[in-house]
Amino acid sequence: MTENEQLLYKRPVKWDYGIGIVGAGGIVNGAHLPAYRKAGLNVAAICDINDEAAEQTAGRWGVTDHYSDFRALLERDDIQIIDIAIPNEGRIDIVKQAVAAGKHILIQKPFAHRYEQAVEMVQAAKKAGVRLAVNQNARFAPFYAMVKRIIDSGELGEIYLLTHEMRINQDANMGETWFSKIPHFLIIDYEIHHIDLMRYWSGQTPVKVYASVTKMAGQNFESEMTALTTMEFASGLRASLIAVDTQQADDNFFRFTVEGSKGSLYGHIGNNYSSPSIEYTTKDHPGERIRPAMEGSWFPDAFYGTMFELMNSINEQREASISGEDNIHTLRLLHGVIESIETQSLVYL
Repeated sequence: MTENEQLLYKRPVKWDYGIGIVGAGGIVNGAHLPAYRKAGLNVAAICDINDEAAEQTAGRWGVTDHYSDFRALLERDDIQIIDIAIPNEGRIDIVKQAVAAGKHILIQKPFAHRYEQAVEMVQAAKKAGVRLAVNQNARFAPFYAMVKRIIDSGELGEIYLLTHEMRINQDANMGETWFSKIPHFLIIDYEIHHIDLMRYWSGQTPVKVYASVTKMAGQNFESEMTALTTMEFASGLRASLIAVDTQQADDNFFRFTVEGSKGSLYGHIGNNYSSPSIEYTTKDHPGERIRPAMEGSWFPDAFYGTMFELMNSINEQREASISGEDNIHTLRLLHGVIESIETQSLVYL
């Protein structure tokens, strides 16, 4: 069996679209390109304003062409998808020009730092008749996707509480980088995953949010790196997020729970996304702890999973489940969290 036959997600009927990548940084080299290679996808060219980085990345991954100007990608008829994996600055201009050129878009999360820019990009894509998807790859991480399947199966009954806890140690690793200067970094770069998961798992968007943050003494990051967030849904569902970044932790882990009227689910992910485990109990199977088998890993499988979903949306002429239009609701929630932090108050969405 070849590596390409061991894919976690089913390959789209049409999957040979030419992909042009904008960005040659850590996420491209550590996630996008390993995922696309595993899936056998057609990466036609790479672009980065740092031409040396583009050249090195292209050489490392066997990509034929590289550029320092993204417009070179738009001029190529053999490129149908633009994969944007750069920081927030400059994204909106790339998206506007790319959709005007008839290119479909996969853009890294968070979609935009400004809500108005996200709306503008969605409208531009809609006007051009192309697909715009946001790389909310946590939805395609095997363990988080499994939780969604279990919730949707109805085995847990009516869901009334979701929790997610994240503990990381990025302050020691990234405290001297440009990331440490980003306001609300923990919320924008990490909690955006779990904020979106609450919408994904529940199929609902919160109507109220309250968040509180604090700093650890001596931390390198300028923004607070500990956050507690509570979300309220119109249905009565509640969600709670805990995010903690420490210098002293030797490992990192994630814990999550789902409480329903018929059952309870508990999940744990170990250091560097290792050893994921999920177990749940239900009234229908008293005394039995159900432990579903899971295959694949967040890195790289979730990253070709998002690209596959974009390709499927193109093939089927529909909005992607991770469309820009859907992600506007996640972004509004993200900004509601930030507003709550800054005003120290409950925010109605």
